[in-house]
Amino acid sequence: MRRQAVAALAVALKAVRNGDAAGAVQRLELAAATPEGGATAERARALLPAAYQAAGRFDEALASYAIFTNQHPTSAYLPDLRFWRASRHFDAGEWPEAADALLALCSEFPASAKAPHAAYLAAVALLRAGREEEAIAAVDRLAALAPDSPLLPQARFLQAEALVSLMRFDAAALAFARVTRGAGGDAALPLRAAMRRADCLYALGGEIPAKRAESLSVYRQVFADPACAESGLAPECRWKIGRVLAKDGDVAGALAEWFDGCIAPFERAPSPDAAPWYSRAVFSAAAELLGAGRPAESAALLARLASSADLPGREEAARRLETLTGPEHAP
Repeated sequence: MRRQAVAALAVALKAVRNGDAAGAVQRLELAAATPEGGATAERARALLPAAYQAAGRFDEALASYAIFTNQHPTSAYLPDLRFWRASRHFDAGEWPEAADALLALCSEFPASAKAPHAAYLAAVALLRAGREEEAIAAVDRLAALAPDSPLLPQARFLQAEALVSLMRFDAAALAFARVTRGAGGDAALPLRAAMRRADCLYALGGEIPAKRAESLSVYRQVFADPACAESGLAPECRWKIGRVLAKDGDVAGALAEWFDGCIAPFERAPSPDAAPWYSRAVFSAAAELLGAGRPAESAALLARLASSADLPGREEAARRLETLTGPEHAP
């Protein structure tokens, strides 16, 4: 009987590797039901929920999960099964349920190989559920469980974003700086972290001008990095440099950043990633031109965006253009 279970499991694993979900289910069911199948039958039962899911048999996947957890409450496969169940919540966008299930896994099975990944996904789910303080704690738990985990740099980035959501910009700037210094293998992550750190400094700059000056310095460092253009961050960076310059009263410098860094490059070679920064640059430049007593140039710029087919802000540009010039000039 045990040999039958072993043979069925071997065929099932081969079916899984070959993408044959139906065949895998058939053989796993045979192995799981084998009398006196022992550890082999237990392993087959542990694999059944994921196999049922792959075969599109979702109700049976959940039922087999419940059966396994009831029949094998101390099984070594239980962390994997709990992770599978939590992942179903995560993939469905059920953030509170996913977060609670993943946190429970970390608490009950801290030594499991799944615990670090569970802590990371818990942080993601908690942040998306609006539970920022818990997300911050989940990242700290990941750092304690696996200080060398390749997931930790991205998790630190998420932790910093949670601090931003809480408007704790000083702490967030420090957290983003930690990501910049230790970003593992993701080449773009340090630049994104530096950009977000500069955003935090800019937010603090309303009350502390020195912070705004520091943000400008960081933005320029990001733009000077050769990886900035490769990662698609250049338009965003140029718009933000212009924002700081405008805030400091350097209108000419701001306009140069927006036209040379966002508007002209996009109109030469449009790209979906740069489109939001093109639109922002148009609105920012149009406002500064109007404030500088150059309404015709402001209107001409808004008209370029308003006449576009599907760019973000098109309708708002048309509304502002109508306010500025009258309805006869709106597209």
